[in-house]
Amino acid sequence: MKKIHVGLLLSYDYELLKNSLPLIYSASDRIFLAKDKDLRTWKGEKFTVDPSFYDWLKTFDVDNKIEIYEDDFYVPELSTIENDTRERTMLSHKMGIGNWLIQVDSDEYFIDFEKFVSNLRKYDSYLDEPEKNKIQFFAFWIIIYKHTKNGILYVDKPMKAAFATNYPNYKVARRTKERVIYLDSIVLHESVARTESELRFKLQNWSHNIDVNKNFIDKWIAVDETNLFFKNFGQWFRFLFK
Repeated sequence: MKKIHVGLLLSYDYELLKNSLPLIYSASDRIFLAKDKDLRTWKGEKFTVDPSFYDWLKTFDVDNKIEIYEDDFYVPELSTIENDTRERTMLSHKMGIGNWLIQVDSDEYFIDFEKFVSNLRKYDSYLDEPEKNKIQFFAFWIIIYKHTKNGILYVDKPMKAAFATNYPNYKVARRTKERVIYLDSIVLHESVARTESELRFKLQNWSHNIDVNKNFIDKWIAVDETNLFFKNFGQWFRFLFK
């Protein structure tokens, strides 16, 4: 049977892997965590990983299916989105063409990963000659916008997002721009639902750093359960990007 290989990025928000990994663990054959060898973001900023995380990982990995893949993922001459795309390409090649190559970010939480895998397996024949039959699979994000004292704020309009492919010729981040099939799966995306300091660091270092609206943080801080000022969060990217 074709293998289900899942790749995740181990970076500054590594603690969120404690949420995302358990949701995909049992239905995965192998899991690869990509970590920059010098602990740098796509912008080149340094981050640290508490040693206790590796203790947790060792205890959690009862089936010994997780591998940490260290490499040089930061190239100063490249933009953050180019470094993003490059790392994901390297990660998928490490995972091995001929398997299903699924990439899940640390802040993405599959509601039913087993269902996603079951639907994906209907297309196993595409793995026989992946270079001739390039295909990509999308699921749907529910964006978690913010944590509050009383719960969470989320955007109730799902957004399409790329997750799996049989051939990793990525053009922009996880998107190959090949034929797309949409699978009926929901993924909670914690996205900008961070503490203010965590969010500021993310917006400075993620792949879209140069595209962020300079007023976004102020708007994000102002939004709560009593919000009376901002509408149409179904188009939430207009709040985030220029």
